[in-house]
Amino acid sequence: MAKKIINLEIGARLREAREKLGFQQSQIAEKAGVKSYVIRDYELGASGISSEVLQVLLNEFGINLNWLLSGEGEMYAKNETGTKLKKARQGIGKEHEPELVGNLSDMPEFNQRVIDVADLETLESLITKIKGQTNANPKGT
Repeated sequence: MAKKIINLEIGARLREAREKLGFQQSQIAEKAGVKSYVIRDYELGASGISSEVLQVLLNEFGINLNWLLSGEGEMYAKNETGTKLKKARQGIGKEHEPELVGNLSDMPEFNQRVIDVADLETLESLITKIKGQTNANPKGT
């Protein structure tokens, strides 16, 4: 029952942010790559928000995930976090992004907390190392 109450609270904040931004559910859904009914279900508290949609809410709409999930802090994320996350996403390359997001979302600790700036710096560092290894050992050699 507590999970339903939490989903209702998160859904109410999602709706508040969406309306303040002036978007329809269908516009949020399109950016998130989901059907409109998924956003409706989130807002009604019928289901929890996926980590992929949370990332879109931060990256595309600047919604502070800490505020969305807990009600604490400001509605909109500080630019530094959004910029670092975008930079990290660009660094991994589109071909590896689904794998990284899938691996992160499978980790229980990832789904239970909000990514902070220190996490993003660690991700950036790992991405830089991986890219360096990839460039040093290109395929076929």
